Amino acid sequence: MKFAIALLALASLAIAGPPEKEWKEPKEPKEPKGRECKPGTYRCLPYGNGWEVCDHQGRFVTVCKFYPPSMSPYCVPPKYEFP
Repeated sequence: MKFAIALLALASLAIAGPPEKEWKEPKEPKEPKGRECKPGTYRCLPYGNGWEVCDHQGRFVTVCKFYPPSMSPYCVPPKYEFP
């Protein structure tokens, strides 16, 4: 009888297994030094009134200008002029 109790106790430990690890949110990869963002990405402005686009140098561009030939806005550097 004692053997059966010991066997059942060991079996319950085997079934239970090790405790599961706590799930953690994956970390966002950090950009290289000197970059604010990954080129080609964008983010919304805090009050929902626009967005910023990340340029090829890893900086957010905050100026949008309207381009009449395509009838579309473009996020461009502050001093940019369309040809």
